[in-house]
Amino acid sequence: MATRKSTQYDPKILGKNGIVDPLSLAIALQDSADERVEQVIDEMLTKVFGGKN
Repeated sequence: MATRKSTQYDPKILGKNGIVDPLSLAIALQDSADERVEQVIDEMLTKVFGGKN
């Protein structure tokens, strides 16, 4: 079952070429019960915003 979350802003503002921006994606998926999703989100945010990866 897929769920859909709405944002308080138009994601097209931060996205490029029809692709959602990483921060909006992370926020939309933050309540995921799947540990694999949480791991990929952590890795993505580390790559985008810097860190030890």
